[in-house]
Amino acid sequence: MTDPLEALRAPVVPVEPDPTFEARLRERLRRALLQPTGETMATTTAQETPAQVGTLTPYLCVDDGRHALRWYAEAFGAEVRGEPVMMDDGRVGHAELALGDSILMLADEWPELGLLGPRRAAAPASRST
Repeated sequence: MTDPLEALRAPVVPVEPDPTFEARLRERLRRALLQPTGETMATTTAQETPAQVGTLTPYLCVDDGRHALRWYAEAFGAEVRGEPVMMDDGRVGHAELALGDSILMLADEWPELGLLGPRRAAAPASRST
C-alpha cells in the first residue's frame, strides 16, 4: 500500500518570484517610502506623522472592495495607499487605506478559501435534516 502522505515528505523546492509581481511590489514599496516631494519618511517633522503599520492593523474581508475603498475615503477621509491589487476576475486582492497614522487593509471575499464578507458570514448556515 502506498502512503498517501508521501508527497508531503518531499523536500521543498524554492521557486523564483514572478517578475511582474516582483516589479509591482518593488514600485509600491518605493512609492510608500517616498513623500510626494521625493524626501524619505525619515525627514518628516513631528506634526507630519505618516501612516504606518502599527500594533493593531485591521485587515477586512469585504463584500465589494471597490465600493469599500470609496466609502472609507468619503466617510472617514481615508487615503488610498498605492494601487490596489486587482485580480484577473475583477476582485480587489489587497488594498490599503491611511486613516490618520494607521493603516486599514482590505480585500474582497474569497469564498473558495473560506474568507467571507460580512453578508455571507452573517447569513445563517443552511441545515440539513
